[in-house]
Amino acid sequence: MKPHLRPLGWGAGKMALSRQHDMHKRRFSRNLGLGVVLAGFVVLVFLLTVAKVTDDGFEMQSQQTQEGN
Repeated sequence: MKPHLRPLGWGAGKMALSRQHDMHKRRFSRNLGLGVVLAGFVVLVFLLTVAKVTDDGFEMQSQQTQEGN
């Protein structure tokens, strides 16, 4: 007598990966922290650029001024 074999369907016989390992949680929090720091740096550079450009004494140097230096 042959044993009854049935084909495995989609995902049959595989473990569900619903639980996150502790390592993934730590990695996510580390990546989230790094993303916040990088976003803060971008905002800081943007605000410094805006402050410099909107300064009343800001003038672009002309070609003559640059060549004279």
